[in-house]
Amino acid sequence: MELVMVAIAGHHAAFHFRATPAHGPTREVIDTMTFDDQAMITSMQAYAS
Repeated sequence: MELVMVAIAGHHAAFHFRATPAHGPTREVIDTMTFDDQAMITSMQAYAS
């Protein structure tokens, strides 16, 4: 796993990863998260190519 980019805006964050397994194709993954006022994750969504 390689962290490509992190974007943070208010209570939201997006993380772009590149997953390169030993066998198989490289995949691009984006995780998005929403945080509450105590910085606890309240929602998470993952997208993969």
